[in-house]
Amino acid sequence: MASPHLSGLENFKDDLSDPENVINQKKQFVIGVQGTSVTAGHDNRFNQSYPVVLGDLLKDPFAAAGVELIVRNHAMGWNPIYPSYLCVEEIIGKDADVAVWEFGMMGGSTADKETYLRTALWLPNQPAVLFLDPGDRKSTRLNS
Repeated sequence: MASPHLSGLENFKDDLSDPENVINQKKQFVIGVQGTSVTAGHDNRFNQSYPVVLGDLLKDPFAAAGVELIVRNHAMGWNPIYPSYLCVEEIIGKDADVAVWEFGMMGGSTADKETYLRTALWLPNQPAVLFLDPGDRKSTRLNS
């Protein structure tokens, strides 16, 4: 019996070769990143922050596919969760294909995450949303 998770994949290769496919038509791919000082690269150089490094690593493969990769790092130290999650378009741009939100150091309730997700999905490209937590804060406490 075929796996239900694989249904539709038999045509995947054909979809990629179709000149009308949206992926083949797209000239830019935008990753917009919001977050705290961890994402902003504080205590490092800005060009060593993970959004910049990610962009550097993925730039050539995207270029080989004929797509310009744009990574926007709009993180800052002590960035409050509210109202940031209501200003996704204004912060990362309405053309984002991926919206990344790292607010682990500032907390962030389930309701905050849901609000961000809903706000991001209102963008025209309905970007993939990635939530990042820089680590389990309990495990990083120093033992006294």
